[in-house]
Amino acid sequence: MATSRYQDRRTSRGFSLTAAVFRYTGRNQSTVAGPVSGRYYRFTSTGATLEADARDAPWLEQLPDLQRLA
Repeated sequence: MATSRYQDRRTSRGFSLTAAVFRYTGRNQSTVAGPVSGRYYRFTSTGATLEADARDAPWLEQLPDLQRLA
Protein backbone atom coordinates (compact mmCIF):
# COMPACT_ATOMS: atom_id res chain seq x y z
CA MET A 1 0.00 0.00 0.00
CA ALA A 2 1.36 3.42 -0.91
CA THR A 3 1.96 5.91 1.86
CA SER A 4 2.14 9.67 1.93
CA ARG A 5 3.95 12.32 3.88
CA TYR A 6 2.91 15.73 5.11
CA GLN A 7 4.72 18.91 6.00
CA ASP A 8 3.43 21.24 8.66
CA ARG A 9 4.19 24.89 7.93
CA ARG A 10 2.68 26.27 11.15
CA THR A 11 3.58 23.98 14.00
CA SER A 12 5.64 20.90 14.83
CA ARG A 13 2.83 19.49 17.00
CA GLY A 14 0.93 16.39 15.98
CA PHE A 15 -2.57 16.07 14.61
CA SER A 16 -5.61 17.23 16.51
CA LEU A 17 -7.14 14.75 18.93
CA THR A 18 -9.01 12.94 16.17
CA ALA A 19 -7.71 12.31 12.68
CA ALA A 20 -9.45 11.58 9.41
CA VAL A 21 -8.08 9.02 6.94
CA PHE A 22 -8.22 9.68 3.20
CA ARG A 23 -7.39 7.62 0.09
CA TYR A 24 -6.27 9.28 -3.13
CA THR A 25 -8.08 8.05 -6.26
CA GLY A 26 -6.50 10.39 -8.81
CA ARG A 27 -4.11 9.34 -11.57
CA ASN A 28 -1.11 11.58 -10.83
CA GLN A 29 0.48 12.64 -7.59
CA SER A 30 -1.11 15.57 -5.80
CA THR A 31 -0.34 17.92 -2.95
CA VAL A 32 -3.05 19.89 -1.17
CA ALA A 33 -2.83 22.32 1.73
CA GLY A 34 -5.26 22.00 4.61
CA PRO A 35 -7.02 25.36 5.00
CA VAL A 36 -7.30 25.16 8.78
CA SER A 37 -4.09 23.44 9.90
CA GLY A 38 -1.88 24.73 7.09
CA ARG A 39 -0.48 21.24 6.62
CA TYR A 40 0.48 19.99 3.19
CA TYR A 41 -0.86 16.56 2.31
CA ARG A 42 1.11 14.81 -0.42
CA PHE A 43 -0.44 11.87 -2.25
CA THR A 44 2.27 10.12 -4.24
CA SER A 45 0.19 7.61 -6.21
CA THR A 46 -3.28 6.20 -6.79
CA GLY A 47 -4.41 4.42 -3.63
CA ALA A 48 -2.12 6.39 -1.31
CA THR A 49 -3.64 6.87 2.14
CA LEU A 50 -2.84 9.26 4.95
CA GLU A 51 -4.14 10.63 8.19
CA ALA A 52 -5.27 14.23 7.99
CA ASP A 53 -5.98 16.72 10.73
CA ALA A 54 -9.67 16.39 11.58
CA ARG A 55 -10.09 20.16 11.27
CA ASP A 56 -9.20 19.93 7.55
CA ALA A 57 -11.51 16.95 6.89
CA PRO A 58 -14.65 18.85 5.81
CA TRP A 59 -12.66 20.66 3.13
CA LEU A 60 -10.73 17.56 1.99
CA GLU A 61 -14.00 15.65 1.64
CA GLN A 62 -15.03 18.10 -1.09
CA LEU A 63 -12.06 17.24 -3.33
CA PRO A 64 -13.08 14.85 -6.13
CA ASP A 65 -9.95 12.65 -5.97
CA LEU A 66 -10.09 12.01 -2.22
CA GLN A 67 -12.18 9.37 -0.51
CA ARG A 68 -12.63 9.49 3.25
CA LEU A 69 -12.06 6.12 4.90
CA ALA A 70 -12.41 7.05 8.57
